[in-house]
Amino acid sequence: MKLNRKQLRKLIESVVYEGVDNEKFSKAYAIRIAKDLDRAMHGSDAASFLLQGLASLGTDEERIGRIFKAMNNSVMKLTQVANYYRTMYDQNLADAIFSELNREELYTYIESNFDDGIQHLKDMAA
Repeated sequence: MKLNRKQLRKLIESVVYEGVDNEKFSKAYAIRIAKDLDRAMHGSDAASFLLQGLASLGTDEERIGRIFKAMNNSVMKLTQVANYYRTMYDQNLADAIFSELNREELYTYIESNFDDGIQHLKDMAA
């Protein structure tokens, strides 16, 4: 069976987030998700950019949606990810997301995958 690049990415992400639904949401998962959100919003790292070319530029809205879906409507998980995001990138996660996605994308990729996700982000930004 041959996989295209998009199918391979989804397969890899499903393995990466395999343990996210567990009760124990470890620091390592929160950090991994924070890094993945940053890559989804700001493009891949330099090595991936060189390998993939211009395809890695820009915001990957679908990837952001999959990340929020993997958090399984857990405000605790979202809060942990947001805290690590702020520590690692010196920026509020909510501000970063709101600067990358327009209103329609917020509802398509966040609200549809995480109940009241937009409101939770707004509360974090306040």
